[in-house]
Amino acid sequence: MSFSTSEINVVTDTLNHALSNTLVRKVISPAAGNRICLELRGPGKNHYLQICVAHSFCSIGRVEQKPKAAEVPVAFVMLLRKMCINCAVTRVAQLNNDRIVSITLTRNNVDLVLLCELAGRHANLFLLDTNGVILGMLHANQSHRRHLIAKEPYQLPASPPPQTKQNSRVESGDGADIKLMTLYAQIERDAVISQKRIAANRAVTALLKKQKALVENLTRDQQKAAQADNLKSDAYIVQANLQKIARGTKRFDTTDFEGNPISITLNPILSAVENMQAMFEKAGRLGRATAKIDERLQNAMIEEENLESIKREIVDAPPDALDDLLGRLSQINRQVVQRARKRTQTPVRLPYRQYPIFGAHTARVGKSSKDNDALTLRHATPNDLWLHVRGVPGSHVVVPLGRGEDPTPDLLVDAAHLAAHFSSARNDDHVEIIYTRRKYVQKPKGAAPGSVRLLKEKTFVLKVEPNRLRQLLSDQWSGQSNSAEGKKKT
Repeated sequence: MSFSTSEINVVTDTLNHALSNTLVRKVISPAAGNRICLELRGPGKNHYLQICVAHSFCSIGRVEQKPKAAEVPVAFVMLLRKMCINCAVTRVAQLNNDRIVSITLTRNNVDLVLLCELAGRHANLFLLDTNGVILGMLHANQSHRRHLIAKEPYQLPASPPPQTKQNSRVESGDGADIKLMTLYAQIERDAVISQKRIAANRAVTALLKKQKALVENLTRDQQKAAQADNLKSDAYIVQANLQKIARGTKRFDTTDFEGNPISITLNPILSAVENMQAMFEKAGRLGRATAKIDERLQNAMIEEENLESIKREIVDAPPDALDDLLGRLSQINRQVVQRARKRTQTPVRLPYRQYPIFGAHTARVGKSSKDNDALTLRHATPNDLWLHVRGVPGSHVVVPLGRGEDPTPDLLVDAAHLAAHFSSARNDDHVEIIYTRRKYVQKPKGAAPGSVRLLKEKTFVLKVEPNRLRQLLSDQWSGQSNSAEGKKKT
């Protein structure tokens, strides 16, 4: 989901023109982390240039609003404030036809270079002096092949192999970087929401597993405690037959005080008196514990129902409610929630492509059969619109809708064009489309990846409009190549 080399080429051309001879007025350390923001002053206007080196979210471009600053700036930002304030931006360039951007900053005829490596897990920012020596970096050296430390010359990575032309999510021109950063911000927000939802699901699942085990254990203890009276009765029978029980007896067969046959299990290691005493002591412990066990079991069952309720809420929770749900789970067990959050710190690979469609909505298109399951079952809420081509393999298409919102005809047609294109019927002029709400889509047990069952559905025949489809495909947000279009999905 990081910027492609083609997109970086578009952005650097735009920035080189838009930021020429602007002055660095401030250096901001955004609260979001793994990024910096330069406040630049141009003729009658401020620009906010944000550079992000978060894993899978690398980007560079202007943002429309100043980002919220962290309470404590990172050390690299402090270095930039010391060295770069009042420097002029004289050149922005892409290096090596790679995902590397060089920003030349000049003051008093002395050049500094802010070098941005925007390549996945090795992404980093460097400040170089006029001789190319590293003055500082955002992260410690992340490369195993290059020696990148302060006061040593910077080394470019090896040239990338020749690549086929990649599509950019925006066309070149004024404001291309702002458009791309806006689209990118939405993708990043969606990923963050997915992380929170997955973390909440993992946490509540782990807590439910613990709670169910506790309920089962307490239920067994309750059943044992209920035997206190029987155990005490057996102890009295042993007491009445002490002379008849020899050491080493494992089972003593006799009659109870009413003349009914009874068989009492004994510990062969103990004498008859010791067995009797042990039975009286255990019966006493069980009797005293009964009330506490009943109370604990009742509380445990209430807590289990509370967790089940939270788990149901997570499925349909709006983004702004996820933090509250995670907070409620943290009150139950903070460590479990922290572990769940930690497992989702690495940005989530989204199982779908995204396309802007009619009415400022977004259509999500599954990338593969397994991704179809993930999109429908984990990344869609019950009220969302769900579409598929009838009778042929193809991608699931999901359009997030607000509570109580109904799809408009234009929205349906846009989403249907994507469902038709990402299916085996992509070359047909007319395609039958199934659509329903996500809550009416079920995954049968043992079904193949991507296979679902619909409880309720509607259909219509779509007449494919090539120009409309071409426009939809040109607006893809996800930054993924469309080379996977030919892959079959079920």
